[in-house]
Amino acid sequence: MKNLKIVLAGLLLSVFTFGSAFANGIDSNPKADELKIEMTDLLKDLDFTNLEASTETVYVNFLINNKKEIVVLSTSEEGLDETIKARLNYKTVKTENISMFKKYTLPVVIK
Repeated sequence: MKNLKIVLAGLLLSVFTFGSAFANGIDSNPKADELKIEMTDLLKDLDFTNLEASTETVYVNFLINNKKEIVVLSTSEEGLDETIKARLNYKTVKTENISMFKKYTLPVVIK
């Protein structure tokens, strides 16, 4: 019984470790940080009047195509979906050596 508990604890630890690694959004590497800064600049003056008062963070799921353009897949806030897509879709990024066709998630904190 003690061995079973140890095995289960190890299994849970590995699941949480891998799960958190995939849930972190954009990678914490210098190239991903550059991409995050570029996207933040594009969203800087966005109008958030359509946002519900309870929402403070909007998650933007996107990828970079082979032309180095942002393609927004979805957002966590339906009311801002069109606005964010209109602002970001098919804007070219300058960041070099970023993974193409990899799904990224950018948390946008609204202040």
